[in-house]
Amino acid sequence: MDPERSVVIGDAVDDAVAAAHVGARAVLYTGGSHSRDSLEAVGVPVVDTLAEAVALAESMDCPMDDSMHGPRAAGRLGGE
Repeated sequence: MDPERSVVIGDAVDDAVAAAHVGARAVLYTGGSHSRDSLEAVGVPVVDTLAEAVALAESMDCPMDDSMHGPRAAGRLGGE
């Protein structure tokens, strides 16, 4: 599996952090316990339903650009 062609769907900031650490993209949805504001602060797309998250993930079929992965993104998302 090529992480650059993978999208993590989650409902927590940690899901986006984990995606960045492996070089994948993330889509977060507001179905969990985190507020929309805290999810949006991560800098990845945020939607309101799991169905919207899946549709958006399916549309992300090209490799990520440098702004969304690598050490800079991991640091921006709270990584090392």
